[in-house]
Amino acid sequence: MKRKPNKRKRPGRRRRPKDVEELHLFSIEITDDDDFNPHGFEITDEIADAVNKYREVCNDNPKQAVKELPDVIKQLPQVPQLRNHLFVALKRLGRYEEAYVVNDNAMRDFPDYIYATMNKAIQHWEKDELDEVEKVLGGMPLTINRSFPKRKVFHVSEVFAYESFMVRFWLSKDSLEGAESHFHLLKELAPNHPMLPELKRQIEMHSLKGMFSGLTKLMNRPRGRGKK
Repeated sequence: MKRKPNKRKRPGRRRRPKDVEELHLFSIEITDDDDFNPHGFEITDEIADAVNKYREVCNDNPKQAVKELPDVIKQLPQVPQLRNHLFVALKRLGRYEEAYVVNDNAMRDFPDYIYATMNKAIQHWEKDELDEVEKVLGGMPLTINRSFPKRKVFHVSEVFAYESFMVRFWLSKDSLEGAESHFHLLKELAPNHPMLPELKRQIEMHSLKGMFSGLTKLMNRPRGRGKK
């Protein structure tokens, strides 16, 4: 059954954040349309209901999600979001290897599905395998349009997920400048997003760590001997 349009909601619009000059580098369009679907399948009521249901169930009751989702995915194999919900549920249960297999299959079947690629990048980042992160995301320079060259339009939530990970990635590389650059983009993109204070705290902590490290090196520097 074809999904009925929600007449109460105004249609989303494609837009660029205020910082047009910086995001022009990405050569992308950003939309906040809740019905945006770059994967080519028709969003029926059945699909919408399944995606919405398991978005909550994978967090609130991961055991139920793991039990039910494999059959749902067989019925709706064209929907990558369901694979991601199963991945999340498995991780919440501590079944990491199974989760990684589910995600690898999602990457294989949906190479343009951002969250599968980001999951893989985060998997390597958590192991401090930063070179592997770069490979997964397409190599330097890391920008969303280079990581996903076949995509021209992105949902605002996809861009936020990518850019927020870039903040953490560049902090791991001890590049405060890189982290701050991506944080600036996030503030322009979604100034009221609840993740921003935590990302700002991480940047400030890294900055303080760098200051203390520099101070310690200065204090421990051998002093020259005076003339006899």
